[in-house]
Amino acid sequence: MRQKIIISTAILLTFSWIGILDYEAKKLKEAVTNLNETVTIQNEVLLQHKATIINTKSDIELFIDIVNEFRNFI
Repeated sequence: MRQKIIISTAILLTFSWIGILDYEAKKLKEAVTNLNETVTIQNEVLLQHKATIINTKSDIELFIDIVNEFRNFI
C-alpha cells in the first residue's frame, strides 16, 4: 500500500512539474515574440533615422553647392 502511495505521489508530482514547465515555456515563447516585435519596431525606427540623416546630408551638400555657386557668381 505504501509503495502505491509513493508511486501515486511521484506520478502526481511529475505531472505537476510537466504542467509548470509547459506554462513557463509558453510564457517564455510569448516573451520572445514580444521581444522580436520590439526589435522589429526598433529596426524600422533606425531605418527612418538613417533616411533622415541621409536626406539631411543631401540637403547640406546641396546648400554648400548653392553657397559655392553664389561665391563664384560674386
